[in-house]
Amino acid sequence: MNARKNDPVQTGTIHRTAQERVPVEVVDVEGFYRFIGQPRKVVVWFFALWSCPSMLLGHRLRKIPAEILEKLPLKAYEFPTVSFDLDIHSKFRINDFPTLVLFDHGQETNRLVGLHSHEKVMSLLET
Repeated sequence: MNARKNDPVQTGTIHRTAQERVPVEVVDVEGFYRFIGQPRKVVVWFFALWSCPSMLLGHRLRKIPAEILEKLPLKAYEFPTVSFDLDIHSKFRINDFPTLVLFDHGQETNRLVGLHSHEKVMSLLET
């Protein structure tokens, strides 16, 4: 039996980094605090690569028009399977994946937990 040319399991490309698999920049702990501390509204997508709903939401985030992202920047924070920053996890009450959190000057103003429609995501971004 011949392996298919583009089969990720057969080609060994199934283990890609988070940045290669998500539609926005993935930030580390320092980058996260720097990003939400800006004097403006921003959105953070908390996700895990092992979470199917997280990856499905990622596909929906790809459809956000560039004009919106220019006004309301979006970055991602990954929670790996084994270790993660407990401070961020507990301080921002990230208990489910995916979670989208809207921050304004470092303060949370709104959130969506779980997988939602493109329309629901857009309504969060337009608040």
